[in-house]
Amino acid sequence: MRIWHSRRYAFDSTDSTRRSKRSPPTERRCWSRPSPLTSGWGFLMLPVYIGAVALGYQVAIPIAVLVVALGKLGSVVPAPGGTGSVEVMVTAGLTALAGIDPAAALTIALVYRLCTYWLTIGVGGLSVAGLFARRSVA
Repeated sequence: MRIWHSRRYAFDSTDSTRRSKRSPPTERRCWSRPSPLTSGWGFLMLPVYIGAVALGYQVAIPIAVLVVALGKLGSVVPAPGGTGSVEVMVTAGLTALAGIDPAAALTIALVYRLCTYWLTIGVGGLSVAGLFARRSVA
């Protein structure tokens, strides 16, 4: 019995059938390794979690993830970057879901927005200024 291979199939000369070279499907675990998507969401919810811990509140990880998702819904409002509405959504989510008082929830929301929105604008602005400075020197 002679078996020869093409790029995609393996052919058996005795019964002239072709079989896929791919192995049979194996059991896959849902969280076998972190993907860039899950690590991105992890880093997005980190300011909410760390801000709550810094203020002395305990927020469960799933609640922090849900609050960040609610905050992303706030960016639908037609304002530059969802300014104002994201803070309201995060504050409301922390107040309703985690039971944090509104003043502390607003502080956590502002820390979250400082880390995820305003800091990136500042770093981007400094990068562009550095590129323009380098281009004008050369």
